[in-house]
Amino acid sequence: MEHKIIAIYCLIDEMLKGLHVKNDIRAKITNAEILTMAYLAVSDFNGNYRKAHLYLNPTKLFSPIDYSRFIRRINELHTAVETVFGYLSRLFVSIHPSQIYAIDSFPVELCQLQRESQCQLMRHMDLKGYNASKKRYFYGFKVHMIATTHKEPVSCYISFGKVSDVKGYFDTEVQNTTRFLRIT
Repeated sequence: MEHKIIAIYCLIDEMLKGLHVKNDIRAKITNAEILTMAYLAVSDFNGNYRKAHLYLNPTKLFSPIDYSRFIRRINELHTAVETVFGYLSRLFVSIHPSQIYAIDSFPVELCQLQRESQCQLMRHMDLKGYNASKKRYFYGFKVHMIATTHKEPVSCYISFGKVSDVKGYFDTEVQNTTRFLRIT
């Protein structure tokens, strides 16, 4: 496990250097360490940042960091992560240029449509969308995925619920740049 963590850290550190992402002078832990912990949370702890933090914090591999500070640092690095995903997406397409790609979307409901007036998370008219496969309306977001016929994801885009698949495809900028909707 240690060799895997060190290899991932080295890759992330080199990518951040290539993107010219600077570490904060006051920080006791580097951006590469933060993103390595986040990657391990996704790959080994089913996306649970708290479990990964509890597991990795006492080890000698990383400097100790408070959990809330860890989450804030991950959120600060969202543009670097988006850039890395866009680069990897373009790299994948350039390596496999003749493949056939498919786009599909699925809804992520914030709440049931009947309870949209009581929804405290976010209120926006564009969140109302239609799920054609279930033949019903929903209140939330849509995730548009571009994948190969071998089910290898190439790009994804998160949009409001009312956005159709075709509009979602053109919003991914056709060059397969990965973008995410940032909710603040």
